[in-house]
Amino acid sequence: MLRFAPWVLCALAIGILSLINPPEFPVGGFKFQDKVLHAIAYAALSACAMFALWKKNGKKIAGRTPEFISIASCSMYGVLIECLQYSLTRNRYFEISDILANIVGCLFGVFLYKVIFKSFIS
Repeated sequence: MLRFAPWVLCALAIGILSLINPPEFPVGGFKFQDKVLHAIAYAALSACAMFALWKKNGKKIAGRTPEFISIASCSMYGVLIECLQYSLTRNRYFEISDILANIVGCLFGVFLYKVIFKSFIS
């Protein structure tokens, strides 16, 4: 169960940071800085999900691979957060481009886990 702690903590951090008043980006930022931050956050989230779900013997979970579960659950979490921003906040907005950045981040996080972290953890 301890393997799930990073995934839960990362999800909580993303949820809190996504629902509070947005910080002002420093002068000198670049055009798509927000989308890059979304991708990085969701890459971390899906890598934590892979860590929590990965089985050394390659067993599937409920008939699905850890990769599928990580990408699907983290992407759905991103959609949920966007919906909550639309319905609960006044200065945050639902943006399809944020969802796309989240999905790209989820894919990248699974890739990173499989290519880099898995060799150190396994």
